[in-house]
Amino acid sequence: MKRIFRILAVLTAACALSSLTPLSAFAEDANGIVVSETALMQGDEFTLSLVVPPTEDADTASVKIRFDASAFEGLEWNPQVSGGFSNLTDGLIALSAANADRYIKLGDGLTLTAKMKVRDDAPDGYYDFVLSENSFCYVMEDGWTFKEVWFPETTSVTVKVGDPAPGASVGAAAENTDQTITEAAPEATQTSTAITQPAADVRPQPQSDGKFVFMVTVIAIIAVVLIVIVLVVIKLIGSVKKK
Repeated sequence: MKRIFRILAVLTAACALSSLTPLSAFAEDANGIVVSETALMQGDEFTLSLVVPPTEDADTASVKIRFDASAFEGLEWNPQVSGGFSNLTDGLIALSAANADRYIKLGDGLTLTAKMKVRDDAPDGYYDFVLSENSFCYVMEDGWTFKEVWFPETTSVTVKVGDPAPGASVGAAAENTDQTITEAAPEATQTSTAITQPAADVRPQPQSDGKFVFMVTVIAIIAVVLIVIVLVVIKLIGSVKKK
């Protein structure tokens, strides 16, 4: 039961980006999102990776990376994470996973990689890939407190496409991009004290109806009167039999 609340919270999102690659493929201090190339041309293919350094194993994972769908498209994303659900859609790479007993193994680190491509008609410019949601955690012994085990240092990366004009602004990561980006914690041992509450019941609730309430009240009164009458009749019959 103690895992159900986290599972409900995590399954609010399921779209994703990657396949496993060795952590050593990137700099030893890599922590967050990484791209294989930062200067690209229209039609180029590249990889976008999420690098989690060695840390404690986790119960759950939730990741969202936003990008500009008018400039990039996802080609492949198949993260091998225990209990995971993933999808790669226009402008979004995401992963959701939930397990009972810390089955997400992070002792040797974890790298999830998506294969991406610059669209042939992508406008020249600078574009951001933004890690808008990130969480790897487990439930502590009290059954309620969740400990975050990963605090990314790199939550956004900028890529140049084509030959943008000097001073060109950075394109939007994607429509409806999450506004809050998790910043790196000062220490990797920080413990989350927030308690996830059960998901709100969003089922339609019955609406009160004055006529309905009135009818129920009338029926209840009639039922009580009938019961009293029956009891009186029974008592009278008993009295007659005694005589």
